[in-house]
Amino acid sequence: MGQPVNLQMENDMKDMFKDAKAGDRVFDILRGWGTVAHVGDMVDVEFDSGVWGRLYPNGKLSPDDLHPTLYWAGVELPPPPNKPLPDLAVDMPILVTNGREEHCAHFHSYAPDGGVYVYAYGRTSHTTSRVGGGSSPNLTHWMYWRLPEEN
Repeated sequence: MGQPVNLQMENDMKDMFKDAKAGDRVFDILRGWGTVAHVGDMVDVEFDSGVWGRLYPNGKLSPDDLHPTLYWAGVELPPPPNKPLPDLAVDMPILVTNGREEHCAHFHSYAPDGGVYVYAYGRTSHTTSRVGGGSSPNLTHWMYWRLPEEN
């Protein structure tokens, strides 16, 4: 059903650029910084990249847009979230590669950098030996991996 519309905010933004003047600096989330060249029924902007844009006084590219793209101040958008990592069970077979060859290994855990730790030498949690009698299993780190059913 979506979020309720804030009508006051919509009304406040209705003519956000009606008082803009040639020479005013504006920011568009699609084109970056630019300079207002002309204001009439539309707002003409020359962007620093050399591209020209014509927007409505409410900062929208189209009357059908839900939100404006043009603002008085710079806007920082957060980076898109990473695709969630699949929930893998310990010992699940996965394919790892060094870029030249690919082989099957058994999953141990995710590495903080998005890679994976797998049991070394084809071992699993049931067959791995401990290094020097310590408590850590023999693990290798791989940055590039995929599930066997992915192509």
